Amino acid sequence: MLRDLWKNTDLTIPPADKGNVTVVLNNVDYNHKIGALLQDPAYRRLAKGPTETVKHRTSLLLKRSIFAEQVCKQFHPMGMRLPRLYGLRKIPKQVVPLRPIVSNTGAPTYKLSKYLAGVLKLAHDVLQ
Repeated sequence: MLRDLWKNTDLTIPPADKGNVTVVLNNVDYNHKIGALLQDPAYRRLAKGPTETVKHRTSLLLKRSIFAEQVCKQFHPMGMRLPRLYGLRKIPKQVVPLRPIVSNTGAPTYKLSKYLAGVLKLAHDVLQ
């Protein structure tokens, strides 16, 4: 039964935003809800993709940083992909809105962000 649901291309099966629950949504409904999220004035369409600009600025930032050259090479943006937006269904809500999630895995600043998050966590733990 569950295998048949995964094979159905008319369905989207994302996890829920809370709890250990899987949700089954019709693709048309899911796309409509994502479209409604993007109509919010907080979001705007960009004239062109920012990937090359972000890649260039990240490279400049790394060149000017205090990090050793070998460390900078690890964070140099390569094999990038654009961040991906998807929505997780809010379980307790009656209207069934989606919680917007932006996955930056593979984005130009992903490795650098991950490293800096670790440094900040370590600094926070030391100061506690």
